[in-house]
Amino acid sequence: MSLSPDQELCTTEFLKFLMSKTQPELVITAPPGRGKTFITKHLMKKTRDIGHLLTTIGFEKGQLAIHVTATTNKAAEVACVMLDAPVQTIHSFLGLVPKLNYRTGKEDLTKSKRFKILKPMLVVIDEAGTVSTELLAFIREACIHCKICYVGDDAQTSPVGEAFCPVFEQGIPTVYLTTNHRNAGAIGDLADEMRKAVYTTAEVMRCDLAIKELVLDGIAVPDDMRVELRAAQSLVVFPDIVDNGYDIIRVDGNQFQSMVDYDYQLAGRDVNDGKIVAWRNDVVNEFNAYVRSLYTTDPYLVAGEEAITNKAITVGGVMMASADSVLSITIARTDSVEMGIDGNWLEIGGNFDVFQAHDLKQVKALLNGYYKVGDFENYHIAKELFADLRPSHACTVHKSQGSTYKTVYIDLGDIGSCYEANAVARMLNTAISRASERLVLFGELPLKYRS
Repeated sequence: MSLSPDQELCTTEFLKFLMSKTQPELVITAPPGRGKTFITKHLMKKTRDIGHLLTTIGFEKGQLAIHVTATTNKAAEVACVMLDAPVQTIHSFLGLVPKLNYRTGKEDLTKSKRFKILKPMLVVIDEAGTVSTELLAFIREACIHCKICYVGDDAQTSPVGEAFCPVFEQGIPTVYLTTNHRNAGAIGDLADEMRKAVYTTAEVMRCDLAIKELVLDGIAVPDDMRVELRAAQSLVVFPDIVDNGYDIIRVDGNQFQSMVDYDYQLAGRDVNDGKIVAWRNDVVNEFNAYVRSLYTTDPYLVAGEEAITNKAITVGGVMMASADSVLSITIARTDSVEMGIDGNWLEIGGNFDVFQAHDLKQVKALLNGYYKVGDFENYHIAKELFADLRPSHACTVHKSQGSTYKTVYIDLGDIGSCYEANAVARMLNTAISRASERLVLFGELPLKYRS
């Protein structure tokens, strides 16, 4: 397969980056369908082809190491298949594990005994848009002698709790892939239009944050900054999402329920045939509970079911399963109570047990209570004790990143309830671009997000 002009340019810039003694990082960014996977595979081959030349910048002769990583388990699985090469999460590769911060009550990344400064090698990081500021610092520390190539989409969801994607805000030399190699049709066109909303709302956010910083510092805001903000605001347009009767379908609540009832009960249905996506966890849990009710009367997970863990599972401080792992339930011991909350003890794959509460809202309330009074000892105990296993029918937009489904059902009302315009644009762009065949949208965006 011949390279497109932008892929040729990407190859040239990548080889310059490899041979440079002063450029440690490179970003390759593109929307879906622009050939990120193809070019990554091509660049890995090119790197091996010129391995004998890289001794001048510190690579060991004849021992050039290339490590491909991803930011999530799902992305690693997809990249492994697409690249036909071993891929692991960047966290696992570096030896990073989540650990409760007793001062803040939140989980921080910490170094395990495996963390070390790596010898010179090429480290590729897929889905780099979800690299947090915290993770980026660890990457740069461990890979100080390495070449790091970040691959991702600068218009998809940013790391949780961050306004922007740090990797794309560092001024790292960047190559853009623009040629569409996939006949994405109306869905792809809509995603491309939504990208424009991501970029325009991001510019508004930058202007707004700059003004707020001046105000907080007691500095008068120059008139030209206010003019710049108004100019940026005037460019923000969210595209109309129009039903074309084929692969983009707008439905009301009753129609949505009928479609879900039909689609999720088809014989031979595969987990990647469809996914319901929303913004809030509580809404996702409600969707999962409803779809489960279509095939079982048991309201709780039972033996024989598979579930996805929404957070890492640790037992006695040892990580047993990373976030987003698919787990098989072998035994369910019902009617148990832990820390005053009803639930079931579940045996996972015959290897370890976890406690799954009947109502995750009760767990959230318990954790919030401990956090408010500063009881971090019990907070930590509860955080480790209560698992968060979910059916795979619905997920948050953030969790969907890196995946592709034939049909994606988008809850516009829930996504639109987010108060930050740039976050809404990023979620919509991400959700829309997950669909390969059909997009089903229900609910309405608030008026401020409609053109």
